[in-house]
Amino acid sequence: MRGRIKGFPGDVRGATAVEFAFVLPILLAFVLGTINLSLFILTTASLHYAAEKGARCGALNGACPESELKSYYYAPGPGPTFTQDPGAACGYAITATVPFRLNAVIYHKSITLSASSCFP
Repeated sequence: MRGRIKGFPGDVRGATAVEFAFVLPILLAFVLGTINLSLFILTTASLHYAAEKGARCGALNGACPESELKSYYYAPGPGPTFTQDPGAACGYAITATVPFRLNAVIYHKSITLSASSCFP
């Protein structure tokens, strides 16, 4: 028994498992944060693309149906809502809004993203 107690401070067995247990939560938070940030950027870019295409469609055709506007939006989650203004000072204006659910490990928040575009 005394041999085990004397050899304990120099024993390094299991040190890798303990170090991995310290690093794993940080690594998981980083990976999940990167995925969530990528989804946020995809949603924002897709919303801007849909607003630009919708403004162009409305300027060329006089009006653009809601189903066609939603076909330009490629991000996952709920579809955006579009507000069209054909008599805007800049030409044909359109505003798109969509809720985005921000999911951090223990932090959850809903953010409303919006994009607007005008086509002469």
